[in-house]
Amino acid sequence: MAEQIESRIPTSSPIERARNATVTIRTSWGEGTGFFISDSGLIVTNRHVVSYDHKKLEEYQKRRKELAGAIAGLEEGIGYLERQLARVRDRGLAAEIRNEISRRRKRVAEYRRIYDKTGEAIEVINSSSPYSDVRVILADGTELRPLSVNLSKDADLALVTINAVNTPFLEPYPSAFPPQGLRVFAIGCPAGLRQTVTSGVVSGYRSLNGLQLIQTDAPINPGNSGGPLVDEKGRVIGVNSMVLAGAQGIGFAIPIQRVRQEFSLYY
Repeated sequence: MAEQIESRIPTSSPIERARNATVTIRTSWGEGTGFFISDSGLIVTNRHVVSYDHKKLEEYQKRRKELAGAIAGLEEGIGYLERQLARVRDRGLAAEIRNEISRRRKRVAEYRRIYDKTGEAIEVINSSSPYSDVRVILADGTELRPLSVNLSKDADLALVTINAVNTPFLEPYPSAFPPQGLRVFAIGCPAGLRQTVTSGVVSGYRSLNGLQLIQTDAPINPGNSGGPLVDEKGRVIGVNSMVLAGAQGIGFAIPIQRVRQEFSLYY
């Protein structure tokens, strides 16, 4: 039986209503954001939020290999110093060698901690079945598992379905390309701070790999991925997706019309 979900947080503005239609999506590798596009439990988010990036897995494996080499090198060096220490008669030199051995042992302990933590992350990824650990957290803290997850083949988009009805949802902005300078709000959970709202304007439009993107200076931070970019009336303009590395105030969203094209069978 579908769970009856209505807004359980008082609202006094369109932005607060949009906030209530925004969800946190938690996985074993991090958190992202999503939002309802219908009252029947359909949630849009980024593909990379719910589908693990295997490039990241490769990075973990590479990092673990590097750490193993560094640990082996340090331990070899410690062994050499210990052999030298046994032959040294000068107390000052012996003290210096002991200090160096202590420093290297501390470094080995730190590297081992990171090595073990990285190994645990790899194990979680390899042992998890697709979407088995995805959780949807509503604005009031209710936590649900998805019924299904549909991924776009061409765009960084995903459609998550939960077993719920009467969900608060966002109406789409009427135009595919809102005017530059339009005031907008990004909603998400940057650094785990759920239901955070930041503001800015539509800065322009850009094309990346054939995909049209909305550029905005509304702050988009890690954790905002998959969240809505809305206007002052709470209408969704796009799906917050990325920021330009090494720059401030340059973020991008996928137009909501692209979502409708990708998931026309459901939306």
